[in-house]
Amino acid sequence: MKRGGGRKYGTPTVNPPQPQAIDPWSGFKIPHKDLVRQWDGQHVWFKTCDRRNEQDYVRGVKDDQTLPNPRPEVPNQFIAGPVLWESGDFMYVEGASGNLIYTQGTDPTDTL
Repeated sequence: MKRGGGRKYGTPTVNPPQPQAIDPWSGFKIPHKDLVRQWDGQHVWFKTCDRRNEQDYVRGVKDDQTLPNPRPEVPNQFIAGPVLWESGDFMYVEGASGNLIYTQGTDPTDTL
């Protein structure tokens, strides 16, 4: 009989047992040498290795929204017409200063 040759599993020098691992994707028991490292750091069976999605590599492009020749914003201009109340009171805006004038019972625009 040959030394280390006739047994099914052999001796440690001939056909030693291989370490086993459990694949997290399939749940099967596989030889440890068949594990590969996946992109997310998990060690999985090389047949169930998941490729990384191409959209993970897409980067945004900065959008410059500044105007080339901006002009300052003009001040607000309100147009108000004279208001005649039912009581006979009169209200209007005076000149460019925008002062609100309220008179009781007389219309200042009427001529005498």
